[in-house]
Amino acid sequence: MPEKILIAEDEPATRFIFATILKDKGYDVVTCENGHECVELIKNEKFDTIILDIRMPDMDGFEVLKVLKSNPETNEIPVIIISGNAEPQNIKRAFDEGATEFIAKPVNLEELLIRVSNVLKIKRTNDELKKLRSEFTYLLIQDLKNTISVIKASFELALRNRFHELSDDQRLILEIAETAINKHIKLLNEYLELSRLEFNIDKISKEQIELDKIIAEILEKFKPTFNLTFHPPDDASLFQIYADKKKITRVVELILEAISNAGGKDVEILLTADNSNCLIKIVDKSQTINAEETSYLFDKYKQAVLQKLPRYNALGLTISKIIVEAHGGKVWAEPGEGTTFLIQIPKIKT
Repeated sequence: MPEKILIAEDEPATRFIFATILKDKGYDVVTCENGHECVELIKNEKFDTIILDIRMPDMDGFEVLKVLKSNPETNEIPVIIISGNAEPQNIKRAFDEGATEFIAKPVNLEELLIRVSNVLKIKRTNDELKKLRSEFTYLLIQDLKNTISVIKASFELALRNRFHELSDDQRLILEIAETAINKHIKLLNEYLELSRLEFNIDKISKEQIELDKIIAEILEKFKPTFNLTFHPPDDASLFQIYADKKKITRVVELILEAISNAGGKDVEILLTADNSNCLIKIVDKSQTINAEETSYLFDKYKQAVLQKLPRYNALGLTISKIIVEAHGGKVWAEPGEGTTFLIQIPKIKT
């Protein structure tokens, strides 16, 4: 299957020439004439690389680049910038914004073909490495889970008096060990889920859903865990989103699990909306984080670099961040009277 290239260029003659020589080399080529059209095409089609002009009407190449790099589903697509402005500050800005290559106009067509070939070669190598790393991670975690499951089964047999009568001290030691094993299995499952999301193995499958119904279903599951308060919206139609129902449900559940693990008991959930977004507010009334903690709360890698652990210490928060950002939204936390977790997701445009 030929590799697919998107050309975003407002000059018809240049766009035609680029498309023609690339098609002659066997590439599948799609063209567009402005930034807005480029962004819409990226939402609906998968491209192996993008040739992007800087100067375009309405939405320039730098703005398109920001949109690409802010979305986990598109931030790894290599982008070749084309510009008539080859000043050092312009080139620097292009690479700072995430461009892979920069070609000055007028473009040498042989150079363009060489750059495209090199960029695609690097992408193929990176994709293969990502696949191998993902497969290795999956097999490693599965092996660890299998080993731990055998140990867990042995403890369960002992706790059920399958060997001989246990003393109270022996039973307590086994119960502590079993609890630790269960936590370890949960951590392995979360790491496996995280790796599948990071390597884009678990795809987002979107449908029209109503947030208030999702929250109501989650509340039933967590009633035994929390003293929960939910304020249903007066107009449920304001809270319709186009999203993966299972994954958005997972986000809310992961945040509630993090609150529970941190010792939270009193939780309030609210829904608000504006013209563009729906906002889920989950308030842990039991405890308050500090402003510094919010900067690394959802990022396990930043926690490792800073060598700091947040109060809500769980891989689930990193997983929730990846899922929400894959929907074009964002998730964060704010200190106040308690800790407020906020999940912002774009609304369905009417």
